[in-house]
Amino acid sequence: MTIKDLTRALKDRGMTVLEDEPMRHHTTLRIGGPVSAFIHVRDMEELQRLLFLLKESSIRYMVVGGGSNVVWPDEEMELFVLSLSGLRYLKRIDENTIVAGGGLSLAHLVRFTVREGLQGLEGLLGIPGTIGGAVKGNAGAYGYEIKDNLRAVRIVTREGVLKELKRDELTFNYRSSSFNDEDIIVEAEFYLKKNKNRDLESVMRDYLHRRRQTQPINLPSAGSVFKNPPGGFAGRLIDEAGCKGMRSGDMEVSLVHANFIVNKGRGTQKDFLRLMEQVQERVMKRFNILLEPEVKIIRYGL
Repeated sequence: MTIKDLTRALKDRGMTVLEDEPMRHHTTLRIGGPVSAFIHVRDMEELQRLLFLLKESSIRYMVVGGGSNVVWPDEEMELFVLSLSGLRYLKRIDENTIVAGGGLSLAHLVRFTVREGLQGLEGLLGIPGTIGGAVKGNAGAYGYEIKDNLRAVRIVTREGVLKELKRDELTFNYRSSSFNDEDIIVEAEFYLKKNKNRDLESVMRDYLHRRRQTQPINLPSAGSVFKNPPGGFAGRLIDEAGCKGMRSGDMEVSLVHANFIVNKGRGTQKDFLRLMEQVQERVMKRFNILLEPEVKIIRYGL
């Protein structure tokens, strides 16, 4: 089955398919050339059917969440991109247990738990992206990590099989996890403690205020570019290496936080990669430390 045939078949099944869709509309860095099809998946069953059809057709695909933490190519790609936009649900199972769909924004989950007086996620407010991406990348900030309150994860494999993995079956490290690249996180279950002695709303607002004061949240970016090296902070090293304000095309090392590269207009992936390499070279020359990217670089041709 060709790309056009599959696209037609998906539309006939009532799926929402955007053809030749520019990925700059779906990434927080606001870059990315067109892909063959961008599909809004409505539910888990539709995702499983879609994966079966893609496997039968041997057509390449990728799954995206909120489009943060990713640097997309400028070129046109023969690729189907699946968005879990239909999996944005939130369920409270009991007093302490919350289940969130993989397409739900992390911010939505954090605000809900804080309103309910449930402690453990309040420091994660302001991290962009969805539950699926946050769990796979073990999102964290200010001493909080999403793994700390995780009880179970439900995934759909490349073959379209739904599986549940308990917390003790998974391994989490700094901004990484033991999930395979092909695993699609469709649901996450959290166990949170009820807090009666702490004003979680104030704590959350304090963290959000700190983020707004120290990060360039008003400009397109992919989030933190580099992982913090052991015992240090990438932003501090980049700043002390004199990289703030460096530019390549319309991409700029943020003047607010050096570990962010912001798009000042018509930046491209080529601009981003060139600037990222220049930062790595300066930090290596000054401190003899090779900064490891935290962002996911999507290469043309994959």
